Amino acid sequence: MEPAPVVVRAAIDVGSNSLLLTVMEGDRVLHDEARIVGLGKGLGAAGPMEPARRAHGFQVFRDYVARARELGVRPEHIRAAATSGARRATDAEAFFADVRAELGLTVATISGEEEARLSWAGALTRLTLAWPVLLVDLGGGSTELVLGDAPDAIRHRSSREYGAVRMHETHGTDLAAIARQVDADLAQQHLRATTVVAVAGTATMFGALELDLRTWNGAAIHGFRLSRERLQHWSARFSTATPEEQAQLAHLAPPRGPYLAGGAVVLDRVLAAAGVSELTLSNGGLRFGLLAT
Repeated sequence: MEPAPVVVRAAIDVGSNSLLLTVMEGDRVLHDEARIVGLGKGLGAAGPMEPARRAHGFQVFRDYVARARELGVRPEHIRAAATSGARRATDAEAFFADVRAELGLTVATISGEEEARLSWAGALTRLTLAWPVLLVDLGGGSTELVLGDAPDAIRHRSSREYGAVRMHETHGTDLAAIARQVDADLAQQHLRATTVVAVAGTATMFGALELDLRTWNGAAIHGFRLSRERLQHWSARFSTATPEEQAQLAHLAPPRGPYLAGGAVVLDRVLAAAGVSELTLSNGGLRFGLLAT
């Protein structure tokens, strides 16, 4: 009997700050790419996307569809999910309708709970973990938290209305105010864990900085452990740096520079709430959850 052909599949994570494309053949990653677009920048609680960011986002969709097609995935077969920025953007539905009409790509805006579920499904692969595990997915517009006693035993799942970009837009460089907001929110939850796993660009950027990566290496990031002390070091470093120094430090993704000090604070406060002293970084996340479910 002939073995079943290995299917090539693709997923796009449409975040508030980044758009990510992953293409896989079986268990092998053929292509993994992230571009910072900032579709959620300046939205506040609700509002339209900035025209320049819409245009940039549309071009990234165009490029991603072309790349996926080159690797054997037609646009109608790409799984694409939009998160916090799209939930707050008053013109998201019209924007994604334009994307579908021109490119044949359907983008679904998903709830915070669904985002958390998919992030969990995609984050834990190829990691050896001590349970219970708390997953933190710190995005630009929101933070997803999932607590479980095993991969198939989730007991808490929620989406919190703060992300690295939104914290910067709300509090600027006042890191103490960011900590107070996050602490007040987390005090109402029960998040004690043995291991905290962190996904998404802010957390993995700190791993890249610790490893002094000159080019992106997801395999090196995956499973890397980052202590609270080092998070606090990077928060202080970015908070005292000039914009030019921030861009130079975050050279793998310079537009993230302004948001990294506050992002580190959010991650640190999640660790404090969990009673854990370090993060375990994952190069997985929502797009891998889309590909696995």
